[in-house]
Amino acid sequence: MPPPPSAPLAPLRSAIVEALYPTSANILPVVCEGLGLASGDREEAFASKRNYVQGRISGLSRERLLQLAYQLLQDGPNYELEEAVGRVEEAGERLISELLRRSIGRALIPFDLSGHVPIFEFLRDIWPIDRLPSRLYSGGTVQDDLERHMRRNADMDNDEALEAVGAYTCSQRRFFRFLEALLHRIRHRLPT
Repeated sequence: MPPPPSAPLAPLRSAIVEALYPTSANILPVVCEGLGLASGDREEAFASKRNYVQGRISGLSRERLLQLAYQLLQDGPNYELEEAVGRVEEAGERLISELLRRSIGRALIPFDLSGHVPIFEFLRDIWPIDRLPSRLYSGGTVQDDLERHMRRNADMDNDEALEAVGAYTCSQRRFFRFLEALLHRIRHRLPT
């Protein structure tokens, strides 16, 4: 079997660095060793946590980086890391184009996406809308945008909401999760 096509690994390395950044410099060397990375000392970690981690993962193979990312994801969800993993794993696959995703979004304009569940809960199951930065207002979140423009002002349609959450540029895995959740809700609303 041929090796998987290569994808740029820099975004995955960056996402791993950022996933480990909140770790205290006091324990970062121990955490890194526990993840199977090269050992180091606290002084090096205190100098720059990002450089500390980057120095330990810069030469790792695609497979080892993915293994490390999955280890980190066991600690809990991390949107940026999940997306970076998805991009690497999707390299070489046939992907749905952004144009087709936008066509799907436009086709969904007249429909109620979430059924009896509030739209925010539906979208939050797929995207961390309460943590994604607003594309409209400085300091806000995508959830703030959706509440303002879908609930209060009613001046945002489904296509614009999908743009706001990043549906047209996210990993194919996440986009398929959205379609699956949408179809599941539609199926449960159909008369039997």
